[in-house]
Amino acid sequence: MLNNFKATAVVSYLGYITQAIMINLVPLLFATLQNEFAISLSKLTVLITITFVAQLVIDALSTKLLDKIGYRNAAVFSQFFAFIGLILLSVLPFYIDPYLGIVIAVVIGSVGTGLTEVVISPIIEAIPGEKDGKSMNLLHSFYCWGSVFVVLITVFYLKVFAGISWRFLPLALAIIPFIDGILFIFVPINQLVENEEERMGIISLLKTPVFLCIMVLMFVCGAAELAVSQWASYFAEKGLNISKSMGDLIGPCLFAVLMGTARVVSGSLAKKIGQIQLLIISSICLIASYVVIFASTNAIISLIGCALCGFFVGAMWPGTLNVSSSMLPKGGTTMFSLAALMGDLGCTVGPTMVGMISSMVSGDANGLKTGLMIAIVFPIIALICLMLLKFVFVKRKAQ
Repeated sequence: MLNNFKATAVVSYLGYITQAIMINLVPLLFATLQNEFAISLSKLTVLITITFVAQLVIDALSTKLLDKIGYRNAAVFSQFFAFIGLILLSVLPFYIDPYLGIVIAVVIGSVGTGLTEVVISPIIEAIPGEKDGKSMNLLHSFYCWGSVFVVLITVFYLKVFAGISWRFLPLALAIIPFIDGILFIFVPINQLVENEEERMGIISLLKTPVFLCIMVLMFVCGAAELAVSQWASYFAEKGLNISKSMGDLIGPCLFAVLMGTARVVSGSLAKKIGQIQLLIISSICLIASYVVIFASTNAIISLIGCALCGFFVGAMWPGTLNVSSSMLPKGGTTMFSLAALMGDLGCTVGPTMVGMISSMVSGDANGLKTGLMIAIVFPIIALICLMLLKFVFVKRKAQ
């Protein structure tokens, strides 16, 4: 049952669900942690930064690391670190300084998410069969379905078990990476671009203008996505004075549902109108969604703007990876690692910038609208990069 590549794909999808749990669980608990441990908005911002800085370190090391330990070991370790991170999140804040305990748990869990980001995309890309972009989009949609899952389970837990500590939630969720880590031991895994002589090295990639443009695009895609998703729950509860459960369902949950839907359908749309053209349309609509968030005076409409961001940003990350694979077919593991590095750097800068600006403006959640307003620069830069890819690099290649 586990000896075919369909099993490899399923186990990889489950790995992205683990990644969604690690990235989204703590932000969903921001208000709860703030109330219980008196953690300031600036410290909550640091938690987001720490999450993605840890991932950045792994991304930076991953090119050599994956060559040494192989895809299988990296995939197993990714789930192991996520498992340990969730266990520690449920334990450490109650036995040492709460904030330090959360930081330690987040760092260890983020090592797992960093490994997940750099190893699972090439595992999927190396599965035998036609490369039409659909498999990559489907893989990344499971991050969205994992986000929906963690939002729903968090809302359910905090509503139904209101009198019970939140600490048992990460403990229960730790079962998922534990099982997935075991499954990764047994499924077949191919190496991407086996011939070292064929694979482009870092220097070769950095000398390629189209690669540099794609790296900037990866950065702003990550920043545009996480700037909204990481703050949506807190924005709803503290900034818009909507109940925790309703805010999570309208904000981050609907964001993830629409993002996942976009990733599922974007593969077919890209075949009809072209991948770059689809991303251009998405970036224009994403800019409009940001305008809705900060321009509306109605709380529900602002949250709907957050959700629409999910739909229009959905195709951006996997679509950019598809473009990079198409335009640089010999990029191999190095290209995917650097793409993950730039994407995670954007994931660090985006929400951190929103949090810092919010703190400077008002010191509380009321400044979040201003932070999100400034973050509109990310989809604008994405649009510029896509225009360059379409009208400069692709046109030049055709001549």
